Amino acid sequence: RPLDVKLLNKKAALSADKEYILECLSSGARPPAVMTWMRGSTKLQLKHHRESVSSNENVTTSIMTFVPSLEDSGKILACRAENPKIPGSMIEDGWKMDIHFVPQVNLDFGSKINSTHIREGEDVYFECSIKANPWIQKVSWRHNGRILHHNTSAGIIISNQSLVLQSITRKSAGLYTCVGTNSEGDGASNPVVLNVKYAPVCKSHQQTVYGIARQEQAKILCDVDANPDTDLQFRWKFNNSAETIDIQQSHFQVERHRSTLTYKPMTELDYGTVLCWAAHETIGMQKIPCVYHIIPAGKPDAVSNCSILNQTFDSLFVSCVEGFNGGLQQSFVIEIWDFHSQHVIRNLTNHRPVFNVRGLEPGASYIVRIYAVNTKGRSEVQVLQASTLKAAEKQTGYSAEASSVKPVFLNMTPILGILIAVVATLILVAIVIVLVMRGRGHTGEDKRVPKPNGGLKSSPEHDKSTVPLKKSVEEMPDVDDKNPDVVPHSSEIDGIDPDEKVFLERLNNTSRFYETIPRAVRTASRPDPNSSSELVNNVKNRVPRTGREEVTYAELSLPNSPAYHPGTLRHQPIRPQEPIIYAQIDPLKTAQCVPVGVHEQQTQTLPGYPLNLPPHPSSEVETISWKTIRSSLPLLKESRV
Repeated sequence: RPLDVKLLNKKAALSADKEYILECLSSGARPPAVMTWMRGSTKLQLKHHRESVSSNENVTTSIMTFVPSLEDSGKILACRAENPKIPGSMIEDGWKMDIHFVPQVNLDFGSKINSTHIREGEDVYFECSIKANPWIQKVSWRHNGRILHHNTSAGIIISNQSLVLQSITRKSAGLYTCVGTNSEGDGASNPVVLNVKYAPVCKSHQQTVYGIARQEQAKILCDVDANPDTDLQFRWKFNNSAETIDIQQSHFQVERHRSTLTYKPMTELDYGTVLCWAAHETIGMQKIPCVYHIIPAGKPDAVSNCSILNQTFDSLFVSCVEGFNGGLQQSFVIEIWDFHSQHVIRNLTNHRPVFNVRGLEPGASYIVRIYAVNTKGRSEVQVLQASTLKAAEKQTGYSAEASSVKPVFLNMTPILGILIAVVATLILVAIVIVLVMRGRGHTGEDKRVPKPNGGLKSSPEHDKSTVPLKKSVEEMPDVDDKNPDVVPHSSEIDGIDPDEKVFLERLNNTSRFYETIPRAVRTASRPDPNSSSELVNNVKNRVPRTGREEVTYAELSLPNSPAYHPGTLRHQPIRPQEPIIYAQIDPLKTAQCVPVGVHEQQTQTLPGYPLNLPPHPSSEVETISWKTIRSSLPLLKESRV
């Protein structure tokens, strides 16, 4: 009897409809054991099976090919070994099969949905039943093969194994499937047809304008889209600016979802608009009618924007934009005329104003004529002039020298011309700016002319010594508070002597015009103190005389001169700031007209400062008395008191 039996390569799980090779060994039986394969309580009918015995007849091997099915799930697959001559010697080995398979999916409408009467605007939901081992990883939905995604704004709601469609339209109609996915693959459900019933609507891309002549009969087609598209009822109306008239049923015919109206305008009032409605008994009437315009027929409008898009050696590609067809169907014609012989060499017709004319002569010139045609005539002609490219010529007879030298030509394009003009303009502007700057530099040079005695004097146009510096105190700029040339404000002179305060107030109330004493005669050496009388006589002639008594005021201040370099006063004691000193000059009471700052008796020196100042470093010094401070004092304009 068999001592043992063993089933090799056992599988924890088997995939349905997949082929497996199984092997079973048995030993110890004499004679060799008989091997049997069992599926549950049923013996397997083996098509591909082979059995072998070892050389010592002790081991028996059985090999078979097994294809499990979904029904095998949970059954026991076993291998049995027995000695038929010994009753009860049967032993077996096997395992319980776990069959994995692709999800099996079934799709149907919800239990409360009547699939035969689903109307536009209603809500629909589907239920997907799935059987799978292992369990599904995901569920997807498809509409006409296109995957649907959860989108509440579009009315698509996906929840587990359910699909909800809210406010469906006629576009929602079609085939729906449910797909379950696991490790074995994707399992698609049976397709479910969603048939949406909706009221009739006008089909797109149909003729809406009809050109009809008077007493000419025309047929107007009204084509609608509806579900169901049978048992439709149509009605027509005519509308113009004056009235709306129902068209009798005898003037039109109905064929499923189409209605054809026979119309013949007799007068001008018969031109207007024709309206068409369709309705279904259970679904309802069409909400928006189909509109058709009846106009007087005429010739088509001319084409526009014609251009030659491509030119080759033997062809021309011409394209235009079509115009109004005049209310009738139109076609387009192109004529190619030879430029020199004025003969037509090509004539083509097309339903669109696009032509590709071939078979032309290379390097020839042509006249292109394009127009539209309908049953009422043809439009105006659009004329173009075109030419084909010249064929390449064979060049021979060039010498080596001639071929090595190639002329270079500059192709002047509009962009290059603009660039050159901009650069030239910038260069010209730069030259003008340089010339202007150089001209201004020359105007600032010293234009003094030599004097007869060897000195220099200013030219008349540049002598500004007699021009008032300021017209009034208000126009004078703000200066430092310590400047002695500025009269302090009333708040700053409250502590001054009353007489001097009255004098300052009178001075401030008087318009002050400044002018400088004319430049004195310059000498190359230090002036002689004894020669002051000669200078007085020269100044005397310059001082104007008046017929009444006048008092002239002048402010005394140190000049900005190299002679008063801070180094010359380094060892002098520092004193508090002295009040401003004013000199009164009365030319009428003086026997001789002495300029301010020249004569000792008419000048008041600064207290505390020595008079032995060094000479001016310049060779050109003014001839002024050296007994007083040598300064060209600013002279106030005469103020009458």
